[in-house]
Amino acid sequence: MTSLEYEPFIAKNILNFLKSENNIYSWQEMWLLRYFHLIPDLNNDCRTLLRNIFLDGSKHIACRSIAALILGKSGDLSDLRLLKNNFNIAYSHMLKKSIIFAIKDLPTSERNHKYKYWSKQHWCLELAIKYTINYQKKLTI
Repeated sequence: MTSLEYEPFIAKNILNFLKSENNIYSWQEMWLLRYFHLIPDLNNDCRTLLRNIFLDGSKHIACRSIAALILGKSGDLSDLRLLKNNFNIAYSHMLKKSIIFAIKDLPTSERNHKYKYWSKQHWCLELAIKYTINYQKKLTI
């Protein structure tokens, strides 16, 4: 899906399908969500769908993780804070790592305060945080 060109018509049809009752397969939903990485500016409908998927504990963890990553990439400060505030109720390390990567653009002091606390929870989260911080340093050089 991410190798395609962005077309508003395709994005709208994917959004409509994902919001419909025909969206019954998690695997299909996960692949269709990846198309939203191509959207230069997420509109409110897309952001609402992504937030709902992220917050829906009955959704597959891969769908929730992709929604978190897209919100981190293309959402606004309120989306980043939504992700940050839901970290502690996430039961999956995959979802927690997605949140760690997604909130990299939070204000540095706010982000690093959480990173310091979260890095003590599990070794794989500590590695994800170290990777994210090193990646951010490379971008600023």
